[in-house]
Amino acid sequence: MRRELWRRGEPAVIVDRTQREPAPGESSHQLDLLQATRRQMNGLLRRANASVVINVAGLVSGSAAELERANARLPARLVHLLTGEPVRLVHAGSAAEYGETPRGGSVDEEARAHPSTAYGRSKLAGTSAIVEAVSAGALDAVVLRIFNPLGPGMPSTTMPGRAAELIRQALANDSPAVTMGPLDAWRDYIDLRDVVEALLAAAQAPSISHPILNVGTGIAHQSREVVDAMAAAAGWSGHVIEDARFVSDRSSAVSWQQAGVGRTAAALGWRARRTLGEAAVSVLAT
Repeated sequence: MRRELWRRGEPAVIVDRTQREPAPGESSHQLDLLQATRRQMNGLLRRANASVVINVAGLVSGSAAELERANARLPARLVHLLTGEPVRLVHAGSAAEYGETPRGGSVDEEARAHPSTAYGRSKLAGTSAIVEAVSAGALDAVVLRIFNPLGPGMPSTTMPGRAAELIRQALANDSPAVTMGPLDAWRDYIDLRDVVEALLAAAQAPSISHPILNVGTGIAHQSREVVDAMAAAAGWSGHVIEDARFVSDRSSAVSWQQAGVGRTAAALGWRARRTLGEAAVSVLAT
């Protein structure tokens, strides 16, 4: 997001609990939003002459309390801090909020959300706080429910991040095989660059009539396709062993997810542009 804003020449203020070194074209402000007052937020928005707040903070793993703090309490706190302010809130939600969906079909924004994990439940709580404020007319906001992003720097707690780590190790050690959990789940994988473009499209749209929009490609792929594409891009021709003992607690309960993206295309004029291969290759970038 920061790189894309810089590329477009858009000024940005980075807000974080810890002090960050600003990149060219941006400024940095240290503030714990869970502890911030409305006066502090108002002053920050005025100094920055801000028109949009984009929340991409959150956690994908951790204890239930840590997930609740980052994914539920923080968005709810932002609702409180931004109510009455002349800004739009664009919040990064998650497809995990939907839980299991019918195999072979696409899930749209009207589907009942029934998350199966602590992560999904914490993300849904954050989304619910924002949607409630929008419905009450208290806030201009939209939640983008992001499906499975692929990009550089993914942590090893994610399947693509773990695959990248193992492939690099296999290349370094000339290993003929690596072991991962089952890779038979179907997911709507999307290039992180497309996700950023969707977030910025939501930030810049004149108006948005729906509080929730899906961000995906509209096409599901098996996870092993992603790993195979990464291995081929890295030049590693070894074998991936799938071991059920390494199943992911965060995603094992959901065997199929595919985004319905018609509403997002209509609302934002946006569609994903990169292929699965391009997205998979990008995970290997440093």
